[in-house]
Amino acid sequence: MNLPEEVYRPKTLIEILQRTDETANSAFFVNPPQKTTKDSLLFLGATSKLYLKGDNRDEFFREIDRLRKSGYHLVITIDYEAGYLFSHKFSDIASGFGDKILGEALVFDTPPIKIKLVGMPFGVSFEGKKLTNNFRPDCNLTRYISDIGKVKERIREGDTYQINYTMLCDFKYLATPPEIFAGLIFNQTTLYSAYINKGNEKILSFSPELFFSSDGRFVDVRPMKGTMKTSLVPFQRESFLKMREKRSVGYNGKSSKEKHPVAYHEHSSGEKRPVAHNGKSSGEKRSVAYNGQSSGEKRGTHTNQNLSGEKELRLNEDPKQRAENLMIADLMRNDLHRLTGGRALRVLSLFEEEKYETLLQMVSGFRGEIDKSTGLAEIFGALYPCGSITGAPKISSMRIIRDLEKRPRGLYTGIVGFVSGKKSVFNIAIRTLQLDDKKKTGVVGLGSGIVWDSDAKKEYEECLLKGEFFTREVQHFRIIETILYQNGEAPFLQHHIGRMKRSAKRLFFYFDEGLFLRKFSELTQKLNPGQSYRLRFLLGKYGDFQAEVHEPAPLPSRIVVAFSKKVTDSNNPFLYYKTTNRVIYNAGRETATQEGLFDLLYQNEFGEVTEGGITNIFIFTSGKWLTPHHSCGLLQGVGRKVFMQTHKVREVVLRVEDILNAEKVVLTNAIRGAVAVDEIKGISIFSEK
Repeated sequence: MNLPEEVYRPKTLIEILQRTDETANSAFFVNPPQKTTKDSLLFLGATSKLYLKGDNRDEFFREIDRLRKSGYHLVITIDYEAGYLFSHKFSDIASGFGDKILGEALVFDTPPIKIKLVGMPFGVSFEGKKLTNNFRPDCNLTRYISDIGKVKERIREGDTYQINYTMLCDFKYLATPPEIFAGLIFNQTTLYSAYINKGNEKILSFSPELFFSSDGRFVDVRPMKGTMKTSLVPFQRESFLKMREKRSVGYNGKSSKEKHPVAYHEHSSGEKRPVAHNGKSSGEKRSVAYNGQSSGEKRGTHTNQNLSGEKELRLNEDPKQRAENLMIADLMRNDLHRLTGGRALRVLSLFEEEKYETLLQMVSGFRGEIDKSTGLAEIFGALYPCGSITGAPKISSMRIIRDLEKRPRGLYTGIVGFVSGKKSVFNIAIRTLQLDDKKKTGVVGLGSGIVWDSDAKKEYEECLLKGEFFTREVQHFRIIETILYQNGEAPFLQHHIGRMKRSAKRLFFYFDEGLFLRKFSELTQKLNPGQSYRLRFLLGKYGDFQAEVHEPAPLPSRIVVAFSKKVTDSNNPFLYYKTTNRVIYNAGRETATQEGLFDLLYQNEFGEVTEGGITNIFIFTSGKWLTPHHSCGLLQGVGRKVFMQTHKVREVVLRVEDILNAEKVVLTNAIRGAVAVDEIKGISIFSEK
């Protein structure tokens, strides 16, 4: 078969998913533009199915190879338990399967539709919505601890070095399967995600792990073993903790545990003004431009000290993680070497770190050359199941798994993939949901690698933590840049581009600078060059842009601010990026507008002053410009950057009394520039927790 591809131009991701969901026996394989330039693939309407059973292994794979050579395309799912079919050492187990279905292949007589996701909106957005509930692991802590004890006994006896022990978890879901997939993939930027519609059963896979890929000549494997949690907070974790330890004493020498009442000096006009360090009112009208300087200042320099000089341990430098990765890499390398008939293997990577939204994963990769006559039966026979989800040695580990785990794994840790032309790609089905669309229930597997020194309670907690990828509230957002456009130009455009580029990289968004500049040019060509504008660009996950044009509101004659009652959490990563996820600041903006305030100023959980809702904060005291340290939980705004380039500024920990007693208080943002504060209104500090 060699029918032409269908012409299909979807406008949104949810449209693709809904079409997949409306067409029985269809599948969509996602290639995120943040990770690869490859097209995503949409398989629509299989014309037939093949089933892998306990008694037809060779027939199943031979038919797949025959159909492939005849021009058909296949989407394949295989359960973990099918692994017992590939070794005579499991004949006692395999003989019990009979005609039980252990895998399935959807057969398509047309090629997959190639879809580029670059610039495509999601078409659906979630703001703090839970997509699942009633999460129930099938293994409680007591049983888990008991089973891990048995694993360690087998390790002590020399039957295994490591076991990948797993459990299945049941849940109910609260949205449509396409909505769940769109909701979850926002924070799961993996190369091997797939949505498969088998009728009533929907498979939503967000796997980061490749089982194998092949082009008919070479077979690549990339076993994944070794995990480290990471944070979107944009500086090193160890440095962050060290900074926390130093926060018991602030700039003025007072303990951060003290509460600081707001003090005022009665001005001759009857107004209340904050008391300065020297006892003088700091409320005189001040005008500070971006390039302005007070007497004695040096221009063009600022201090931005590192939080810690000590080197932080990387994932691939952790000896325990490396040892676990090497154990599985050796197992997979031996399997691949056997498949290639003893040919030399090429090492693609060793102990490589792969970054995801909340995790670092350690991966090693190998490539082997195969004979042209090698079919899927031979490849699966040598490699399946993947050693990273069994343990080592594989045969004895699989027997231990069968003895201990409460339920058959099913698709979990099996494979999801496709065969099209000479190309074959299969993932390891981890982070994979199986949904029953009639009952609105689902099942997902969770597990971890157990070695001799594993702590059972911590491993159990880690498994439950892994499940949070689909149990926690889903929060979609966009990256924002708000740009001043005046006199026919944007004076700080390159600063905005640089920040958007950095934010996109760290938050796993696709950003095309050329596309942004074209959109910017198209928009500004329509504007009056003699007028000032506030341009707001919003970047979507896959690189689409929304643009808004506003006229800047007039600057108030008096700049009056107050401290917010709300306390921010410096561990919240969204404080460090300009995104639409600004719930606390949006609420504060409404309050500020109602109270006639220019801005509200915030403190974090340590009583450290951070920033305003729309501004950064600078104070001038004792001949020095100071600003809150970025690790306190704040956005490093464009206005802040420009001010620090034109003034000598120190980043320090500041507290409320530092602001109140300053000789000058200046607020900055990209639209307003630098404005001096006239008055700080009194609000009860820490009145809300």
